[in-house]
Amino acid sequence: MKKTVWTTLLLIIAGSLFSGCAGRQAPAQPLEFSAAAIPSAQYQAKVDNFQVILDASMSMGLGNQRELQTAKNFAAGLNRSIPQGLDLNAGLRTFGHSERQSSLLTELVYGMAPYSQNEFMQGLNKIKYAGGNSPLGAALEAAGEDLANAPGNSAIIVVSDGLQMDTAPAAAKKIKDQMGDRLCIYTVAIGNDPEGLSLLEKVAKASGCGSATTAAALTSQANMAAFVENVFLAPAAAAAPAPAAPAPAPAPAPAPAPRVELTLAIHFDFDKADIRPEHQSELQRAANFLKNNPQIQQLILAGHTCNIGTEAYNQGLSERRANAVRKALIEQYGINAQRLVTRGYGETQPIADNNTREGREKNRRVELQTP
Repeated sequence: MKKTVWTTLLLIIAGSLFSGCAGRQAPAQPLEFSAAAIPSAQYQAKVDNFQVILDASMSMGLGNQRELQTAKNFAAGLNRSIPQGLDLNAGLRTFGHSERQSSLLTELVYGMAPYSQNEFMQGLNKIKYAGGNSPLGAALEAAGEDLANAPGNSAIIVVSDGLQMDTAPAAAKKIKDQMGDRLCIYTVAIGNDPEGLSLLEKVAKASGCGSATTAAALTSQANMAAFVENVFLAPAAAAAPAPAAPAPAPAPAPAPAPRVELTLAIHFDFDKADIRPEHQSELQRAANFLKNNPQIQQLILAGHTCNIGTEAYNQGLSERRANAVRKALIEQYGINAQRLVTRGYGETQPIADNNTREGREKNRRVELQTP
């Protein structure tokens, strides 16, 4: 009898354990977003300023902050997809907030400033904790103040779950009334709560020229590219038609002056932006070239890196290297700052094989070129 009772108890316990394990599901993971490769030559900017408003309220922290991480992943993918070379002012604002994140209802963590992919990512990386209420209305009004005096057209991109923020549509209408046709508002819904989706559609509709979508719809490169084009870009202006052929000249025009060119390269140590002493002679050559050729209005300083490190970090490192060369030419050789243009290309334009040490050393460089 005792043996039968113990056997029955053991079978019940084992069945309960098996049922508990079988019913347990792996938690959903944050969405990931692929950066879009948009050929910048085909487009021109249709906005001059933009601000991303990211929801860091309590509802975004559920599921081990899964929704907050999805929102951050989207903002990072958007940042990587905006074509380089656009003349934009940018900002990144949050609202809600855990006490560990901020005591403010809404906070500008980046900008407003000339847009930099690297600096945008630095601001995004400051957002670590979700918590608090959902004052999207306050964030929209603060964004309106940020953009009110900015010249040109502006776009606001709201990244949120849309929950418990009933005043937001009225705030969107208020700043739209203040800025008129200079402002469009776009919303990206995190999650699929019907109440949240409805509210975010109302926010976008209040601007009259924005649109509402979901993060889940933008995970592919193609859809991310379409979103970036919709918010930021317009087709490039068509080339002007060729002028009519001029009347025959009475005499041949004199031959143009020969083109004067300069191409130099300054190399850097791994993860450094310090100019090595042996490259002072290259700097002197560049300075002499500019002093002896006043007709050359600009010298391009193009910074590059090898492929070790993240794309965002290498983008910033290439910019720091170009700026280091510019600073040396200004401070050590007295070159006019307006004649020096810096550009950072990160790891995107290698001239040697990044799989070898020698190749990576060649790729860590700043090229000095005439336009």
